[in-house]
Amino acid sequence: MVNFLADPPANVYLNTNTTSKVCAGVVINFTCTAEANPAVHTFLLYENGSVIRNMGISGTWIKTMKNAGQYVFRCEANNSIQGIGKSNDTILTVDGELL
Repeated sequence: MVNFLADPPANVYLNTNTTSKVCAGVVINFTCTAEANPAVHTFLLYENGSVIRNMGISGTWIKTMKNAGQYVFRCEANNSIQGIGKSNDTILTVDGELL
């Protein structure tokens, strides 16, 4: 008999390739990471509280910021034991509009 210790996702982080203030037209790379056992099977990316992208198992996504405003992003990691882990919020301010 094998003992299997299952852990919901923990240490969930959302990283970007930019600072908190950007100009319209900038391409943002988002990377969500987490520790889990069993491994994470789904990463979700939220923008202003709504799911905008299921990142599957890759945890990476690219978005062009087109409109001025303040945006709050976070990611959520899920694994097969129905565990959910959430990152802290990442706040981006976009200046200008993309024509």
